Amino acid sequence: MDVLRICVISWVLLWLALDCIGQCHDYRYNTSESSNWMTCGFTQSPNPDIGLSKWVQYDLGSPLLIGESWIWNINSPDQLGRGVNELEVYYSLDGNQYTMLGSYSIGQGNGSAYYEGEDGPDFAGIAARYILLTLVSNHEGTGCIGLGEVTFETLGIPSSAQEIVSEDLLLFPNPSSQSITILTGQDDLSYDYQILNTVSASILSGKFSSGDEIDISVLPQGMYYFHFRTSTQVFLQKFSVIRE
Repeated sequence: MDVLRICVISWVLLWLALDCIGQCHDYRYNTSESSNWMTCGFTQSPNPDIGLSKWVQYDLGSPLLIGESWIWNINSPDQLGRGVNELEVYYSLDGNQYTMLGSYSIGQGNGSAYYEGEDGPDFAGIAARYILLTLVSNHEGTGCIGLGEVTFETLGIPSSAQEIVSEDLLLFPNPSSQSITILTGQDDLSYDYQILNTVSASILSGKFSSGDEIDISVLPQGMYYFHFRTSTQVFLQKFSVIRE
């Protein structure tokens, strides 16, 4: 009886270990259909320049600096052909204006518990809140299309995924037409800064210290983001330029 009990326990532990192979490793993706995201119809894209498409959008909650990404395609054995093949990636700060990062080809899942996905697009420090994936084609050429999971690396932010800190940064006057002054609370330090437009393009850059005036007289009227980073935090403050 003791031998039988040990054998049963051994088989249970082996089953748990095999089941964990596809779900417990940091990079391995399981083969369950319930883990997939899939769409079979066309709907209006959040990007007004695209129109009807098959898409999924990630809202990061606030603007963050994005680094590398990792993509797992559909990995359930009877759905592999529906995994995304051609993919277009867009990003946005405000959910209204989007910039295209690029077009990418994603390999098909292999239906194995050892499937580890692949490198996704490298955002190279772009500031964005919304990441839009437009799924252009799948591996079987027609029908429904989907993927398993996508993760994004955030740069200069603690592992707890702390949001960009704006409350410690004082920018005035806001709105302004000629210059803005930045107070950081660290008078003895200098920083590299960028001024970004609403599609995350860098318009102005330079160095500043707390209390400096920054000339913005060359900027057209509109909304912008003042951005700089320290070794532990990323700061992003929205401001407006007005023209009479």
